[in-house]
Amino acid sequence: MPSTPQELAKGDFNNDGRMDFVGVNFNALANQQITILLNTGTGTFAGANKRNFASATNPTDVAVGDFNKDGNLDVVTCSQSNNNFSLLLGDGAGNLATPVNFTAGDLPQGIAVGDMNKDGNLDVLVTNRGTPDDVYIYFGNGAGGFSAPTIITIVNVWDITVADFNGDTNPDFAVYVGNTVQVWFGNGTGTTYTLGPTITSFGISGNPIASADLDGDGDIDILASSAYTLNDGSGNFSPRIVVSQTGSKYTVADLNKDSHPDIIANDHNQNTPNMRVFLGDGGGTFTLLAKFEIRGYANGIEVADVNNDGHLDVVSIGAWGGVPVADVLLGDGTGYFTNAPVKYPTVTDPRDIVKGDFNEDGEIDFALTHASNVITIYLGQGNGRFAKTATNYSTGGLPQYILTIDYNKDNHLDLVTLNWTGSSITVYTGIGDGTFNLLATIPVTALSGSRITTADFNNDTFVDIAVSGYTNNIISILTGTGSGFNTPTTITTSQNISEIKAADFTGDGNQDIIADFNNINRMVLFTGNGSGGFTESTNQYPHQGSFFLIDDMNGDTHPDVITFSNSSGDDYFINDGTGNFTGTAMSVSLGGFPWGYSDMNGDGIKDLIVGSQNSITSSPGQIVVFRGTVGGISNSILIDKDYSGGNRFVLHDLNKDGRMDILATSNNLYEDYVGSLINTTVAAGCPAITSQSSSASVCTGQFFSFGITASGSAPLAYQWRKDGVDMPGRTTATLTFLAITSADAGTYSCRVSNGCGSIVSNNMVLTVATSPTAPGATGATGCAGTSLTLNATGAASGQYRWYALEEFTDPYGNPSVDIILIPGQTNSTYTTPPLLETTNFLVTISNGTCESSPTPVAATITNCNGTPPVITTQALVTQAGQTITLDLIPLIAVTNGSLDLTSLQIIEHPASGAIATINSSGVLTIDYSGINFMGTENITIGACDTNGLCA
Repeated sequence: MPSTPQELAKGDFNNDGRMDFVGVNFNALANQQITILLNTGTGTFAGANKRNFASATNPTDVAVGDFNKDGNLDVVTCSQSNNNFSLLLGDGAGNLATPVNFTAGDLPQGIAVGDMNKDGNLDVLVTNRGTPDDVYIYFGNGAGGFSAPTIITIVNVWDITVADFNGDTNPDFAVYVGNTVQVWFGNGTGTTYTLGPTITSFGISGNPIASADLDGDGDIDILASSAYTLNDGSGNFSPRIVVSQTGSKYTVADLNKDSHPDIIANDHNQNTPNMRVFLGDGGGTFTLLAKFEIRGYANGIEVADVNNDGHLDVVSIGAWGGVPVADVLLGDGTGYFTNAPVKYPTVTDPRDIVKGDFNEDGEIDFALTHASNVITIYLGQGNGRFAKTATNYSTGGLPQYILTIDYNKDNHLDLVTLNWTGSSITVYTGIGDGTFNLLATIPVTALSGSRITTADFNNDTFVDIAVSGYTNNIISILTGTGSGFNTPTTITTSQNISEIKAADFTGDGNQDIIADFNNINRMVLFTGNGSGGFTESTNQYPHQGSFFLIDDMNGDTHPDVITFSNSSGDDYFINDGTGNFTGTAMSVSLGGFPWGYSDMNGDGIKDLIVGSQNSITSSPGQIVVFRGTVGGISNSILIDKDYSGGNRFVLHDLNKDGRMDILATSNNLYEDYVGSLINTTVAAGCPAITSQSSSASVCTGQFFSFGITASGSAPLAYQWRKDGVDMPGRTTATLTFLAITSADAGTYSCRVSNGCGSIVSNNMVLTVATSPTAPGATGATGCAGTSLTLNATGAASGQYRWYALEEFTDPYGNPSVDIILIPGQTNSTYTTPPLLETTNFLVTISNGTCESSPTPVAATITNCNGTPPVITTQALVTQAGQTITLDLIPLIAVTNGSLDLTSLQIIEHPASGAIATINSSGVLTIDYSGINFMGTENITIGACDTNGLCA
C-alpha cells in the first residue's frame, strides 16, 4: 500500500461479480491518495490488481456509489488539506477518472452517501471538524454534479453514518460527537433534520461511527469507538454497550454462518496489531471468540469472500512501524481464520501453562495459573482452537508453576501448583470431564525462586513432589499416599537451590534430582536411593540458565540436561549414563528460556525452542527455534517469531498434521493472552518464490522497497542483485531504499538459497524520475494584521506548490502537524492572508511527475504598535585623563519583547574628543586619556527592542 492507509470501502469496481476494495491514503504524494484492490478470487492483490489514483491531498475517508447512473461504481473522498471532497468516476473496468473537487467546510473528516432528498440520486454528506464544526449535505443531480451544500452546525462533530433509524422511510444520519453519538432524523427533503437521542460515554473522541442491524430485529443499530447501542425501531437507543476496550474500527458480517451478525474490530494492544472477532447471538449480545495477529494496525476493515471458498474473509489496510500494508484474513466459516496466529485473551497475569486431555475427548486442553491466585482451564475444540470453561479454581498465593500428575492412579489427570507467596502447593483432583475438585493446599517451604518437580522417589508407585527452598538451602519432599500427600520432609543442600528436575540420571532405577545452585551458577546432581533419600554430588557444572529441560539428546537412552542461557557457562550437558555430564556452550546472543525440545521441521532431529518476554514491560515476546544436530544443538535459527508471547509455552501437534505447534502465553503491561501458533515449517524442499514486487517508477528522495516471499526448508538465505551483480549486505527478504537516488535505477532480482539449492526471482525494474531541486525561499516581516509576500526561486511560474502548516492535537493527545496544500498557489510568490502571529509555510517545486523536498519559509509578525524602550539619564564623574565605564542595560526599560544588544550605539559623542565605545555586553566606556578637559559634556546613546522599536 502507499503511505499512510486511512480508510477502506468495498464494491465491484470492474463489474466481474466479485467484491473489490478501495482505500484512501493520508498523504500528498503524486497519484497515491486512492488504492483500488481488485478481487481475483485468489485471496491476493498484486500487480495490475492493485491500482493507485490521485485525489485531493491527505484524504481522510472514502465512500462509493454510482453518482452518474452509468452502472459503474464511483468513489468520493474528503480531504483535510484542501477542504474539499473529490468525486472520481469509475469506468467499470477498475479505473478511476481524474478527480472533480467540490468545496467543503474547514477540515473535512468523514464522508457518507445516501439519497437524502429521495429524488433517486445519490447525495454526499461530509463532516467538518474545523471552524465551524458542521455537516455539509450535497444533493446529487444523477450526472456526477452536486448542488451547493445544505449546512447543519454540529459542535465537535467527527464521523457520520446514514440510515433510516426511526422507520419512517426517510434517510437519517448519526454522527460521533466528542465521546457521544447523536442521531438526526430527516423529513425526506434533505434540508431539514431534527436532533434525536444522544447516547453518551462511548469512549475516546475522534473515532469512526458505523451502522448495522446487530440484534436481528430489522432496525439499524450504531457502533462507535469501543461500544454499540441498540435501536428499538422508533429511533430510541439503548445505553451504550462496551464491546472492545482497545478497538475503534468495526465492520459487521456473519463469519460463522449461524445467520447472526458478528462484529470484527481492530485491536491495538501497544505491542502488535490484531483483529478481534465477537460472535453475535442474534439478540444483540457479542462474545469475544479470539483475536488474530495481522501485520498493520487496521485503519479500515471490510469483509468479502476473496478466495472463492464460500467463506467470508476480512481485508484491512493500515500500517505498523511506518510500513503500509493490506492484510487478508482467510475465513473458514466458523469465525476463525486459517492464515493468522490465534490469540485468546486470558485472566490477568498468566504465570504458567500445562497441557493435558482433561475431559478425555482426544483433544488437547491446557491450564493456566494466574497471579490472581486462580487456575483457568481451556478445553480443546480441535485444530488449535480452545474455549475457556466458566470455573476459575482458587489456589494459594501466587501460583507460579503448574504440573499435571495422577496422584490417585485413577487415570484422570490431576493438577498441582507451587504457590510462591503462599509458601504452599495446591492439588486439584481431576474428574475426567474437564472439571476439578480441590484436594488440599499444603504448606511447604517455598519462596519466590522456588521450583517444583514430580516423580516416584520412594518406588512405591505413587507420585511424589519435590520443592526447592531457594535461599533456605533445602529440598522438600512430599511423598504420595495414593489418596494425598504426607507432611514434607527436607533435604539440606550446601547452597541456595532454585531449579530442580527429576529423572534417573545414574541408571540405577531410582529417581534422581538435578538442581541449580543459583547463587554460584552451578548445576549439581542429587542421587536418589529409591527410598526418598538423596545425596548431593561433589561434581558441579558451570552454567547460567534458570530453567532445565530433560531429554535424551544423543539417542543413548540416558537423560541429558538443557540449561540454555545467552551468558557464560555451558548450555546443554550430555549424560554418560552414570550421572557424569559433559557440557557444551552455544555461541548465541539471544536471551530466553528453554521451554521445549522437539523435532519442529520433520527432519528426525529434535530442535530447541526458546521463549523470552519481559512481563513488566510492553514486550510482545519472542520465540526462537534453534536447529538441532545429532547429539546437540546448533546456533542456526530455524524459526524466529515475534509478537506471539513467549513468557511460557508448551508444544503439541494442535492440528494433527504431524508437526509440533506451540501454545504460548503472553504476560505484559497491556494485555495477557495465550497464542496458538501453527507450525508451517517443512522438513525438506528447495526454495521457491511464492510472490514478489512488480516493477516500479519512483521519484528521487522517496522511500521505496522491493520484496519477495519464498518457501522451502529453513534457513533460507536471501541475496539481492542489481543488474546481475550481488549487492553487499542486502540479505533480507525486503530491499529498502530510504531515499531513492538516480543511481538506484536498474534491474533488481533476489536469489533465495538453502541446503537444497537456490532460485532467482523474476526481474524487477526500478525506473527513477528526478525530483526537482528544492527551491530557495525568502521570508518576510511585517506588522500584525497585515499580509506578507513570500518569495521562492528555482523554477518557472506554475511549477511551485505552497503549503501551510497547521498544528493540532490528535485524539490520543499527541501534538501533530497537518501539511496543507494551498490551492491555486503555483507561482514564485505567495501573499499570505492577514496574519496575527508568525506563521511557517513550506514551498516545493513540481515538474508534473515528481515533487522536490520542501523548503521552510516564515512570515514573521512584529509588534509595530508597542512602546519603544525608555533610557534613563545617568550622571558620571571622573578626573581628567581617566577612563570611566557604565553598564547601560539597567538604564534601558523594554516594554515589548527584549533588548536587542546589537542595536546599542552612540548617537552623540563627547564634544571634548574623548573616545566612547559600547561592547557586546552593553557596557559603555569613555576614555579621556590625553584629553585636557574640565567641565560638563553630554553623550547620547540609542537602543532598540527585538520588535524593532527604538529610542
